[in-house]
Amino acid sequence: MLPSNKANDWKTSVILDRVFMCILPRIHENVECLTIQGCFLQRLLLAGNYRNLRKLILINLELKMASHVFNENSSFIHTFKHQISDLVVTISDSISDKSMENLIIDIYSKIFALLTNLKYLDLDVDDRYPFRQSFLRDLPSTTCFSSNIVHLRIKMYNFDDCLCLLDGRLSQLHTFIITLDYIYDMMNFMRRRPLNIRHDSLKIINNLNTLLKLRCFSLYVYFSTNEFDNLVVPLLRRMSNLERLTLSIRVRGRNSFIDGIYLHNYVLSQMPHLHTFIFNIVTDFVRINQQFKPSSDDIRRTFIEKGYHVDCFR
Repeated sequence: MLPSNKANDWKTSVILDRVFMCILPRIHENVECLTIQGCFLQRLLLAGNYRNLRKLILINLELKMASHVFNENSSFIHTFKHQISDLVVTISDSISDKSMENLIIDIYSKIFALLTNLKYLDLDVDDRYPFRQSFLRDLPSTTCFSSNIVHLRIKMYNFDDCLCLLDGRLSQLHTFIITLDYIYDMMNFMRRRPLNIRHDSLKIINNLNTLLKLRCFSLYVYFSTNEFDNLVVPLLRRMSNLERLTLSIRVRGRNSFIDGIYLHNYVLSQMPHLHTFIFNIVTDFVRINQQFKPSSDDIRRTFIEKGYHVDCFR
């Protein structure tokens, strides 16, 4: 985001030199929050020790740089391993192949395993690339995990990844915002590729310790699924202390449309503390000849009558 013409480039360089060479060395002991372009992180680390830094926002961080930063041998981890409580990372690269996907998986694992004092974690990566493998298959719950996290926003591969993050390893989680590429039938997938499944989904869904702590839950799914009733609904019904719920999902293969009455009876009625519901729920390929198709306004009207504050994506 630096200016392109030479005059502005020179002015920008002068300003940056002043910040990193004169200003930060004088105030580094008092800095508690920093927002910085990823390409300047190394200069930032050289300008001071930042003993009171708690919140760090890294913008446009390249994948290779992120892999170097979030490494057990890096100066960043050595300095901030037990210090950073709030971390926001925006990866600038467009993920385009398997090698870049593997880098993302490694970065995720290292952040969770190495930054042990995290409470707020926001990982923003390329939403256009569909991941092809589980992110947590090599990171068992017994690994040192950032169990202090109360707020997590993350993109992952499948519903199984979502369940793994709710299996108790994030025992303090109260806000969970997750984007998934797929939700599939775990049992059918197990029959096709049994060696690739190692988590007991029903056991995780029935683990109330983490689910009862959740106050805000957002689920965004890119590809349509026929497992909304079998997997998503049972999970939501156990989040009985939710106050805010966001769902963006396309559902296929049902015998009826998902309307406000269905959502209230089977999901929201189990959430007595819920006050806000934001939704974008599309039912595709309904297996009937004719039926009234509910609009967003129809669903909203049903919830308003029930006393909820609702909204839908536009």
